[in-house]
Amino acid sequence: IATAQEYDDIEQYGIVYSCSYYLQNGNKLIIYAIIVVIGSYLKDITSRKSFLQQALMIKRQKDIVRTKTVNEKLQRQLLENILPSALLVGLQEQESSDRLPRTLESMSQRHMGMCMLFADLVGFTTFSAQVDPFEVMVFLNDLFTKFDGMCDEYSVYKVETIGDCYVASVGVVTGEMVSEQVPNSRCNSESAQALEQMEEDSENPLRSIASKNNSMAVTAAAMNSRDLVGFAKAMIRISRQVMKPGVKTPAILRVGMHTGSCISGVVGTKIPKFCLFGGTCVIASTMEKMGVPDCIHASEAIASLVSEEDWTRRQTRRV
Repeated sequence: IATAQEYDDIEQYGIVYSCSYYLQNGNKLIIYAIIVVIGSYLKDITSRKSFLQQALMIKRQKDIVRTKTVNEKLQRQLLENILPSALLVGLQEQESSDRLPRTLESMSQRHMGMCMLFADLVGFTTFSAQVDPFEVMVFLNDLFTKFDGMCDEYSVYKVETIGDCYVASVGVVTGEMVSEQVPNSRCNSESAQALEQMEEDSENPLRSIASKNNSMAVTAAAMNSRDLVGFAKAMIRISRQVMKPGVKTPAILRVGMHTGSCISGVVGTKIPKFCLFGGTCVIASTMEKMGVPDCIHASEAIASLVSEEDWTRRQTRRV
């Protein structure tokens, strides 16, 4: 049997042992807690890093999509400045490039009541021989850019520029259009008859339209002629304000116009070109060459359709 003293010693030892036990386990808990906090911190850093990487990846993807969209819009805009938008839609539907030539051939159309314009700079050959070629290019770019800026106002479609010659039309891609598909055959009697009839229409478009009682073509020819005459007058006004570099004289235009029918189509697969063919184009070009500087040389058909203008009759010539 333990004495009272021994009981006191045992009680004190138990207290000491218990305190030591709790101190030892408390250190372990603290270390465990520190490990848990560090692990949570590292996990949080990893999560944040992963989130930032995902956010950066999404941003890069959006930037790529945005850049691609901008590039596609730019490419689309450039293509629409080269080919009419209706032709671009047809070309995009083609699954194989092997069928491209036949596809382009099938897109040819005949246009009635259209108007054609040729505008040439007077004395350009002599001027270009006296001035640096770079200055000539800058001058032409400045002048033709001003013409381009007026196209939408007068519903004009710029066909092409040939050196210093500006070619435009109304009633083919813009304006009042009366068009029909050309038979897709190179040796088709109907195609030959259509081409022959087109030449007759170009020589006397008003009589041809009236004989067919084609009120749509008559209306289209009248509206298109007014738009193109307005555009030609604006071209002459603008050209007078542009000075030729070196010689310091205003740019003087000689303009020729005619109305009738034509065939439109795309020529070539390498750098394809939208072209117009037919007697109307030839006559309009000849009218420009035979015209008077700083004036609009219009055919009798144009003059009769736009009778409100103050036309002056010149000597009649066979063109």
